[in-house]
Amino acid sequence: MLRRKLAVSVLSFSLLMGSAVAMAKTVFIASDVHPADYPTTAAVIHMGEKLSAQTDGRLSIRMFPSGQMGDESTTLEKTRAGAIDILRVSMSPVGGILPQVSVFNMPFVFRDMDHQHKVLDGDVGTKLAQEISDSNLGLVFLGWMDAGSRSLITKKPVTTLDDLKGVKIRLQNNPIGLDTFKALGANPIVLPVGGCFCQPANRGDRCGGKQRTDL
Repeated sequence: MLRRKLAVSVLSFSLLMGSAVAMAKTVFIASDVHPADYPTTAAVIHMGEKLSAQTDGRLSIRMFPSGQMGDESTTLEKTRAGAIDILRVSMSPVGGILPQVSVFNMPFVFRDMDHQHKVLDGDVGTKLAQEISDSNLGLVFLGWMDAGSRSLITKKPVTTLDDLKGVKIRLQNNPIGLDTFKALGANPIVLPVGGCFCQPANRGDRCGGKQRTDL
């Protein structure tokens, strides 16, 4: 299924305004649920290195990877409250507070990767990005991040819908995704990405809906 997990970086509006006039050294707190070497996390770390170099160390970013500051719903709320300055977050929790962005949670929206990038870089992506910044959510949109296609990781091949019947599939807490896999005959369960790292390998028919890294 070519369902993309689209990521958006958000910045606490109140701290953005405060740091713009700060003369002393400022360290922006960043968070991601993925490990430090995951492309989206590494991209923010690299951004911090460039920021520090170009401001002679006056501005820098401290990344807390691997869900150290909580799952995506928790860190999104912390960002809105000002406890986190920069957050890479998927569209599922954002759609919970700004429903119009959930259009990117729909299955089979894009024909291929090129189509996806054109939409995000075009009028649709620009309009939704502006709506995030213009909302009263206390967030400022920084950019889209591509975390790869939605894929299935299973112990047995899935080639027909019959192969999905009753299969337990790990998903984010995303109503559209849950409804989609229910309609396909699967048995989706909600499990944050942090909970996937410690799951035993011998869990019967359990499998995961996951992104392939494409950066």
